[in-house]
Amino acid sequence: MENKKMIPWINCAKFMAICGVMVDHTVGILYRDRACQWASFYSVSLFILISGLLTYRSIQHHNYSYGKTVMHSLKKIVIAYLIATFIYQVWAYKGFDLVRYVKGLIAFNVSGPFYYVLLYIHLMLISKVLYSFIAFRTRAVFIKDLTVGYCVIAVSYITTNYSNVLNVYGGGGKLLGGTYLFLFYLGMIFAKYKVFERITTVKCLIAAVTGGAVYLGCWQFACGNGLSVDSHLRFGGFNPPGITFMTLSLGMILLCYGVFSLTSRVKILFSATGFVSRLGSHTLYIFLFHRFWLDYILRPYVAISDEYLRALVYYGVMTGGSILIESAVDAIVKTYRRIEEKAGNVRTVGQGRPFLPATDSAA
Repeated sequence: MENKKMIPWINCAKFMAICGVMVDHTVGILYRDRACQWASFYSVSLFILISGLLTYRSIQHHNYSYGKTVMHSLKKIVIAYLIATFIYQVWAYKGFDLVRYVKGLIAFNVSGPFYYVLLYIHLMLISKVLYSFIAFRTRAVFIKDLTVGYCVIAVSYITTNYSNVLNVYGGGGKLLGGTYLFLFYLGMIFAKYKVFERITTVKCLIAAVTGGAVYLGCWQFACGNGLSVDSHLRFGGFNPPGITFMTLSLGMILLCYGVFSLTSRVKILFSATGFVSRLGSHTLYIFLFHRFWLDYILRPYVAISDEYLRALVYYGVMTGGSILIESAVDAIVKTYRRIEEKAGNVRTVGQGRPFLPATDSAA
């Protein structure tokens, strides 16, 4: 899969996912239509599909050991999580308490969305193992992948219904993420079989139409029937997701692939697609910090009567403010690295020069 062709639509899909998260979290604040909230319930499932797809490609490209694979996958999100927990607690309690900070880190509940960090850790811990099964070469490849898929479904069912991790909300509190594990597996299968490669106009049109129809049909069914299907199957529900929200996310990823791959080819829409893609590259910090802006800044201090203007300001601040925090963190890291490099160069120069005894210049 050519990364340069893949990343724009993937980042656009990530931005659609974070938009879904923000819409979900602003129900009762910016709107009250429950149908609108149901339309956003594809969000985290879409993130997990994308994570599976990208993780497969990353493992295939780097071929690291198990330990290095896990460290490589978790480094960015763990650092961002440490920073986010610190900022939330310092702002909320007007000071820093190390014991409270450590407890908050372990509980993954300083802010509602933080459960996702533990969910992601679960999936990264199993990613190399899943990859080994999927990439294993045998004559009956399809049958082998189907068998592994059934095993993943069985594990997902068991962990969703019979496991608990630290009483954390949703998929973060289920061993290996519960039903999110199956979505992660599907993302890896998409990568293995190159489902989203070879972008052509016809393929994108079919994906957009099919994805749109699946998404709209599933959304309308959910609005009218709730999670009636999932209640019978006991295979997830709201979080971890059941068949309903999994289908919603599958429709959305097809829709994003089709639409954004097409718009990136249209000259008049290329810049707009590029802008959405750039926003999508910042979704980690938007995910971690949008509730900070919503709960601590916007709701207490920003009162706007016009509902459309209020929505524009709220979503703009949650997005832009989170990107500003990421930019500040990046600037601090880059400054530290420059200082470290200069200090290293000074040490190298000092160590490389021979020792000369002091002499009297007049002699």
